[in-house]
Amino acid sequence: MQRRPGTFLVNDITSTATRSFYSSSKLIPFKTPSKNLVLVLNSGAISNSWIYNADTGSLNALTVGAELTGVEATTIPNNIASEIQYAQFGENLLITHRLFRPLVVSLRFLSSSGYYINSWNFSPLSYGTKEVTQTVPYLEVNLDDNQGQGELQASATSGTITLTSTKGIFNSGHVGARFKLTRTIATAQTGLVRITGVTNAFTATAQVDPLFPLPVTTGYGVTTGYTWEEQAWSTYRGWPRACAYFQGKLWVAGTLTHPNRVWATATGDLDEWQERPYAQYPEFATYTDDTSRAFSFDVSASQVNNIKWLKAGKRLFVGAEDGEAIISSSDGLYKVGSIIFEGATSFGSREHYPVKIDNNIIFLPSTGGRVRNLVFSFQEDEYKSDDIAQHADHIAGKTYARYTGDDVTDHPEPFFTDICLQRSPDARLWLLDDFGGLSSCTIDSKNNIRGWSSHKLGGTGPSGSVRVLSICSVPSRSRVNENLLMICERTINGVVKITLEIMLSYFNGKKYTNTYYHAAAGYGFQETLAVRPLFTDCSDYSISYISKNNIFSFINHINETVEVIADGMYLGSKTIDGSGNLDLSPNSYNEVIIGYKYESVLETVDFDIANSPQSLQGLTKNATEIWVRFNKTHNALMKKSTDASYESFKFLNDSSPTNMPVLPLFTGDKRMYIGGMERNLSIKIKQDQPFPWEVIAIIMNGQSY
Repeated sequence: MQRRPGTFLVNDITSTATRSFYSSSKLIPFKTPSKNLVLVLNSGAISNSWIYNADTGSLNALTVGAELTGVEATTIPNNIASEIQYAQFGENLLITHRLFRPLVVSLRFLSSSGYYINSWNFSPLSYGTKEVTQTVPYLEVNLDDNQGQGELQASATSGTITLTSTKGIFNSGHVGARFKLTRTIATAQTGLVRITGVTNAFTATAQVDPLFPLPVTTGYGVTTGYTWEEQAWSTYRGWPRACAYFQGKLWVAGTLTHPNRVWATATGDLDEWQERPYAQYPEFATYTDDTSRAFSFDVSASQVNNIKWLKAGKRLFVGAEDGEAIISSSDGLYKVGSIIFEGATSFGSREHYPVKIDNNIIFLPSTGGRVRNLVFSFQEDEYKSDDIAQHADHIAGKTYARYTGDDVTDHPEPFFTDICLQRSPDARLWLLDDFGGLSSCTIDSKNNIRGWSSHKLGGTGPSGSVRVLSICSVPSRSRVNENLLMICERTINGVVKITLEIMLSYFNGKKYTNTYYHAAAGYGFQETLAVRPLFTDCSDYSISYISKNNIFSFINHINETVEVIADGMYLGSKTIDGSGNLDLSPNSYNEVIIGYKYESVLETVDFDIANSPQSLQGLTKNATEIWVRFNKTHNALMKKSTDASYESFKFLNDSSPTNMPVLPLFTGDKRMYIGGMERNLSIKIKQDQPFPWEVIAIIMNGQSY
């Protein structure tokens, strides 16, 4: 058991947007060959969002494109941030959710930031280019009417027109959507219109695309209307909730009216969603055969309804409300006519993006505080799913009580709402629940070990404890390990703040060099510091050349009581004054780090004898002494779980100074006498000071009866 590192304050990203219990803040990793980036959607306001550069620790504002209109231009609605899904293709990031049009973040040097966000080419731009008119998927002909009945009548073939339907097909959610109108005279002729307004179910106004004018409706002795194909995605039809990049195609799935449908772009042309070419304009069909063309289909695997997510692996994995499925191809080309559906499991999924560990897909099932995997069993020749949290009810089932102090029986079982994978130094799942609680599961697949922990951050929040709103894993600046990036909701100086914080690499007993970024109080700089990893939360630092007379500035912690480490020496708890200053006079220091105290507690299960046919369970135990094997540790407390107070292990000799620049770290065994008769004997070991702490083994000496 190793103590988690503390967190470092990257920046205060508080928005003026309304915050709720379920924040709309979201972190989305975005990696390029030369950069490790993270999109920071801040409290739902796209206009207030940034790109975090994990290589430099800096934040850059997004350039928001004019194409964004309506909800996409201003906010991401509350309560949905954890449901946002994404897929990266090249230097572009596709973002999907059922409530808004797909968004794209691109690396384009349009401003000093170089990062640009826009909608996925579905807004009403000027007509006349393939990028505008062609990248739209359509539904089947006359979706709501029988073929040849209820045709649309148009008031003209160009310009602004009125469309009339005898069947009442229009809805206000059609505004902005395109319709493909077809009339066969000698040959099939097709035109495009965009709905600009809806008068009622029978009448709508539209703008004809000048590049694709409507064919005439008279000729050969008949006067009829048009058959139509409606844009597949719209406010009325819903937007795709799931997305993935797989086999050279972009895949999206799951709209309001077509919850089981999957759409795929043309191979190698990620702008091309067109399934059927225009007969009179063949040059607009970029595909040449069924291998490359765009297509759509409905997932028909048993017990798979209402698609929630897609995940690319060796095959395309599908999570749905009633089960999970696999999409494969009979010829490996994933083209029209070669798609194969295979039902996998029937546990059901929620609308949260899964992660992949080796050949395991880790997803959040439809039931409470659970986490499941999806993996192929070669012994049984089928896909299997295990409950990863089956031995962690003390974490997953008591989340609310853990973070608020309330009686858990008064509240519903919490749900995990966000999940990310930290791949190194160990494979570790990080999870958020719907009360803002942070948990982790360290996975050693080779030895079939899953180690669960809960993490309460130091400091306070609006309801007592700090809430974590979003998480993702990013490479460290050395790219040797990965760090956990998080958005937190804190109360600082009596004001609710939204902070961006990073949990640095786990402690290995050595100093390391890192580069921090600080931009507060009118100054910004980067400084390379040789420090030990932090063991305080929401930490900040200051250095001597910007201090005055040993007064160090910490304006992000005004009037807050924090732990202070100066040049490696722990100075205890001190309060930052109302101007954000910390006066350490008369002593002189070069480097000062501050942050909130947090506790690390290890509680054992009832003691037993390892690898023995004789069990101690149910027996009375008289433990005379406990040996704890530590590694690179300073300061630790211990008690029996039933005791009221802790006792301290003695790590320093009486003659050892306590203000050494680098406190000695202990590796070896320490003994503590506990005594007493216990039927259920367990102990707690705690670290509550900003020092490293690692427990290798716990050994009990005593008798049983």
